[in-house]
Amino acid sequence: MNYEICVSIILVNWNTKELLKNCINSIIAETKKISYEIIVVDNNSTDGSLEMIEKQFIDKIVLIKNHENRGFAAANNQALKIAKGQFILMLNSDTIVLDNAVEKTINYLKNDTRIGLAGCKLLNADNTLQYSCYNFNSIIRAFLFKTKFIEFISKSTRYKYEGLITSFDYNENIEVDYVCGAYMLFSREVYEKVGLLDENFFMYAEEADFCSRIKKNGYKVMFFSQASIIHYGGGSSKRINIISENRRIISRLLFIKKQKGTLYYHLYKIFSIFIVLMNIFRYSLTRNKELTLEYKSKFSSIISMKYE
Repeated sequence: MNYEICVSIILVNWNTKELLKNCINSIIAETKKISYEIIVVDNNSTDGSLEMIEKQFIDKIVLIKNHENRGFAAANNQALKIAKGQFILMLNSDTIVLDNAVEKTINYLKNDTRIGLAGCKLLNADNTLQYSCYNFNSIIRAFLFKTKFIEFISKSTRYKYEGLITSFDYNENIEVDYVCGAYMLFSREVYEKVGLLDENFFMYAEEADFCSRIKKNGYKVMFFSQASIIHYGGGSSKRINIISENRRIISRLLFIKKQKGTLYYHLYKIFSIFIVLMNIFRYSLTRNKELTLEYKSKFSSIISMKYE
């Protein structure tokens, strides 16, 4: 099938006006040899994002305006339903595309039909490496990490037991369980087999679930080291970071329940509660009020399993 558009680039925005502007400009500057469309889904921003888009980019993008924050998965799905490209790139708004990264990744996928999805190298604002590859969560991996026993595993095989993979060479291409959702490129063929993101994940774990379904369809998920972007990441305040971490914990538990069943989910939840209670006790003894409150917030999130 012939496509007029090579790649549909999806950006979900929620109050990242300046970052979004810089991201769109970087796409335009670094994606010149292939046809593309940019779809921006705005989750009811109040920082002037919409005004900026309509003033500067309205002729260059497709804009979807939401009247509430629908979350990352639901917003991406809105764009996926109208995307026209042969390939689809889900890209965070807090990124800067570098050195023709999108075309490089597309060519990488074209050269190996076994690859269902590829991430790229993520860099911090100072151009240092940002770890971006993961193994699926498990009790064993969580135990090894929390107890520091992982340090006794040989460095050559340690990456297999890490949640966030830090021990392999990010200058090499490697198959992984999943990649950071800041940059995920896949073909329309893969999307039509796998379907939309799971909207039960308001934020976080939707990329793990999506990659898991791709792997179950017989494809590989790859980290592609020859393409790079800058990823600023994170919130701007401690409060936002606490909320984000709590959402991450809830999504991780929901993912485990979906992938491994109710029994494993309850075991992992009990393990998580034990770790959190230990930290509450630890920081109460040292009179660290900030961390004590942070872990009490995590405890409440795990018990309620409700997104804040």
